[in-house]
Amino acid sequence: MKHAFLIAAVLLSTSVAQAENTANADKVCKRWGDLAAKIMQLRQMETPMSRVIEIAAEGEKDSISRQIVTQAYEQPAYSTKTHQARAVDSFRNRIELACFKSDK
Repeated sequence: MKHAFLIAAVLLSTSVAQAENTANADKVCKRWGDLAAKIMQLRQMETPMSRVIEIAAEGEKDSISRQIVTQAYEQPAYSTKTHQARAVDSFRNRIELACFKSDK
């Protein structure tokens, strides 16, 4: 699990390194957080992983979105709305944290 987040951090650092300043980096990290939340919502709905990869690839033509999908599907899908919402929020925060840390 730690290795997957490390890989995501390295991949995300490429995007963040290209940002001209902190404001741009913040926007990049927010964008990845938004994508992570959407992906985890689909995960919680038990949407097939192959379909989620297709959906994510429509907006993001790179391996980062694929990594986020893979990480989401390593997490359990919950049956209650409360646990699903917590899983979405937690996953989004982990992806954003990796992004913000890579901006150092």
